Amino acid sequence: MINQYLFTLQHAGAAANTLAAVSADLSAFARYAKTIDPHIRWSIITHNFIMSYVYEMQLANYAPATINRHISNIRGFYRHLVAMGMMSQNPAKYVTCPPIPSRMPRTIAHDVILNAIESEPNEVCRLMIVMLYDTGLRISELLAIDTYYIDKAQRTIRVIGKGNKERQVRYSDATAAALAKYMSNRVGRIFDFTDRQARQMIADAFRRVGAYGSPHMLRHSFASGMLANGARIQSIAHLLGHADVKTTERYAALSNVNAKSDYETYNPLSYAK
Repeated sequence: MINQYLFTLQHAGAAANTLAAVSADLSAFARYAKTIDPHIRWSIITHNFIMSYVYEMQLANYAPATINRHISNIRGFYRHLVAMGMMSQNPAKYVTCPPIPSRMPRTIAHDVILNAIESEPNEVCRLMIVMLYDTGLRISELLAIDTYYIDKAQRTIRVIGKGNKERQVRYSDATAAALAKYMSNRVGRIFDFTDRQARQMIADAFRRVGAYGSPHMLRHSFASGMLANGARIQSIAHLLGHADVKTTERYAALSNVNAKSDYETYNPLSYAK
């Protein structure tokens, strides 16, 4: 049954690493079930039985995120069995997931970022680091930027973020100068890299200055820099394209005017004084 489920997921376009994780988690659950009852069948496993498996994982000091992944994969497997008419109900449907402790976002020191920018010999990599730190963009958003989306007069970039939501991202003199140097008469996509290539280039840039850095750490550094310099949390939410972020509390609706004002005043990479 596990192999049939994996075939269904593969046919639906699941990635290889997803299939590997599902296979490993369901196989582990099957082994546990067999230790309890060598003749056990999928169809007689109950909610309480799955909860006992969760308890065993907790005793074995599995990380909450790992336990949640196991539960999710077991739930998906039983959802498949119900859809195939092999089960009348999903015993994992209401299994409680342990809470995942919130972690503080990892940031990079301002001086380290400037050092990486100044030391980076590759002009395109420099531009990516500058733009990520200057705007708080996600790497996927950065790589999707087309010259058509850039308004040089207003210093804004039209971005389609998560949930297909559109927003205007602002940029400062730092990005304007880097763009002017790199773009020239360029038309179309600014960057011709895959997500993996871009991440590797940025990681290498920070490694050269003895540090660790990633696109999302630059995004966190943008947000924390704005907050540390006095920007309103609602403005940061607007600029990042967040609707509800628990690490910075719930965000209220914000007008473009306030976001523009806070961006120009508190952006950590802005050269305006």
